Amino acid sequence: MGTGQSARESRGGGERVLVGTYVRELLLRASREIEEAAARARESGSADAYDPELTRLLRVSLRRVRYQLAALSAVEPALKTRGVRRRLAEISEPFGALRDAQVLEDAVRDALGGRRRHGAGKKIMRRARRQRRRCERPVRRALDAGASITALTVLDDYRRALPFQIWLLGDAEPLARRALAATWRDLARAAKRARERPSDRRLHELRIEAKRAMYVARGFAELLGPRVEELAERLSDLQSALGRQHDHVNVAGWLRRLGRERRGLRRRTRRLAREEARRAAKEARRWRALWKAAATAAKRAL
Repeated sequence: MGTGQSARESRGGGERVLVGTYVRELLLRASREIEEAAARARESGSADAYDPELTRLLRVSLRRVRYQLAALSAVEPALKTRGVRRRLAEISEPFGALRDAQVLEDAVRDALGGRRRHGAGKKIMRRARRQRRRCERPVRRALDAGASITALTVLDDYRRALPFQIWLLGDAEPLARRALAATWRDLARAAKRARERPSDRRLHELRIEAKRAMYVARGFAELLGPRVEELAERLSDLQSALGRQHDHVNVAGWLRRLGRERRGLRRRTRRLAREEARRAAKEARRWRALWKAAATAAKRAL
């Protein structure tokens, strides 16, 4: 079959586009991003090899390809991505835990200000720093064990196992558009639940769906055009605000737990927890306007 022809086979009286060039290119692009992040970590030297920005690049690259594969396989079951996505999630897990610990340490430092150098503030800061270091150790082990090489191998094995039939780029476009539309529907349902019964848990669920939709939109923007790129930007605004809200909620919970564990710190941690809860509530009030902007962009893009 020549490269100028689409490969199709009948299924249930209809047709399905078989996997080919577009998905392979997606996987190769993800592999290049992972290689770049790993190379930067190696070049930074052992003292800085676990810099937050470098580990973030690797974490984001892994997440992006997972979300895109999930969106595509939701509308084209022939892709069978569950196994590769599960392996990539396992590789990513310690990087996500480290990110949360880094956010906690930064938030506690900001909340304490100059008080972090004295008395109870110093003790609270020490506990936050200790948690970050605990989460850093699995990341060090993962990088030393070649987490990036493992991820590249997983992607390469999956890519090589794909059917060999060729797609035209024009064939990939409707599939990508259906995948983005399905992802948007999941997000819209989460937004409806958050409107009907607002809570920190519902906003966290909305944040996860917004982040997934953002990565899918960004991944398909080159194929689907500038309106999808605009949608990705509006989704980025939404998930960023919800991310800050979630971070404040987490920090407030951590401070309350610390106060229960260390009675001598209870007074200070309660006050700090109330401040974080107020910051979370402020961010929570922003999401409806940001959602409206994203919904407007979605109407144009989809």
